[in-house]
Amino acid sequence: MKRFLEWIEISQLEESFDSPYPLKNTIKSLSAYKYETQTKAGRLEIDFFAVDIALKNWEVSFEINGKVTVNTQAGEASRIIGTAIHAIGLSLDDMEKNNIKKPQKVVISAMKSEKDTENKRHNIYTRLVQRYAKKFGYQQKSVKITNYYDEIILEPINETFVLKKN
Repeated sequence: MKRFLEWIEISQLEESFDSPYPLKNTIKSLSAYKYETQTKAGRLEIDFFAVDIALKNWEVSFEINGKVTVNTQAGEASRIIGTAIHAIGLSLDDMEKNNIKKPQKVVISAMKSEKDTENKRHNIYTRLVQRYAKKFGYQQKSVKITNYYDEIILEPINETFVLKKN
C-alpha cells in the first residue's frame, strides 16, 4: 500500500510542476527579469538577474509576501518552484530571441524551512532541475546543501559532435 501512496504523491508533484501559475513580467532588461503572480500562499515574486557586470553568472530568487522562507500547503511548494523554473525558461527564451548570450552559470538557491528535517523541499527542487535543465540547454553542475539553504548550480551543456568517416 505504501508504494501506491508514494506513486500518488509523485504523480501529484509532477502535475504541480506542469501547471505553473500564470506570470506577469514586470521588469525586463539586459541584466534582470522580474515576474509576479498570485498563489494560494500569497504574492509570488521571482527575480532572475545577473550577478556580474559581464552578464555571465545569473541567480534566481523568489519570495512570497516578501519572505524567502515559505511554509506552504502540500503540493504548493512544487507548483511554486515549477513556476520559478517556468520564469527562467521565459527569460532564456527572451534572451535567445534578442540575441543575448545565455548565462554561463545559473544559481538556484532556496532557504530551508526549520520544519523540513527530511529535505523534502530539496528533493523537489533537485527533481525539477533534473527534469527541466536539459530542456533549457543546461546541466546540473553541483549541489550545495547547508542547514539554512540549498543551492543548485547549472551550467550550459557542452555538446561535442564527432564526425565519423565512412
